[in-house]
Amino acid sequence: MSIELFINIVVICLLVPTIVFAVVLNKRLEILRNSRADLGRLIEAFNDATTRAESGIPKLKQAADSAGGLLRDQIQKAQTLRDDMAFMIERAETAAQRLEKAMNAAPKTVRSDNSYRQEQEPAPAPVEKTGRSRKKKVLAENPEDLISSAVSAAQDILRDTEGNHSSKPEKRFSAFPEEDFGTDRSEAERELLKALQSMR
Repeated sequence: MSIELFINIVVICLLVPTIVFAVVLNKRLEILRNSRADLGRLIEAFNDATTRAESGIPKLKQAADSAGGLLRDQIQKAQTLRDDMAFMIERAETAAQRLEKAMNAAPKTVRSDNSYRQEQEPAPAPVEKTGRSRKKKVLAENPEDLISSAVSAAQDILRDTEGNHSSKPEKRFSAFPEEDFGTDRSEAERELLKALQSMR
């Protein structure tokens, strides 16, 4: 076997894969040529998106600035309201403490007033049980006698008051004149006497 024939066989063996690779590459290049239009449209869309984004950046900055200003105003108002609320809470706490002190001091003053009144007021006279039982018996047995005794007692009181008014009264310091008070009292007593007589 000569050398030339061996070289030719080797070259043929190398040309076969080269041809196959060239065919595959040609197909891929055809696909790329066909997709060039789609790639161009994709690039144009990307350029449009970038331009829109660049144009929207100033608007976004302006919106962010306006929102930041409004937020700062709201924060300042909230701080003022917080200060007012803190002041009102402090005033309410002080008022509550004063009210609590006044409520705690009120029962002591009421107790002292009641004790003073009890000391100043005279003790009621003891009433005998026999007298109460007698009065109950009279009321149950003879109501007419009770009415007559009440009428006589009212007449006695009226006479006493007329006698007291006929005498010189003592000087008293009061907000109302004593003559009017006496006339009103005598008229009331007369009306009471008339009512008792009508019941009789």
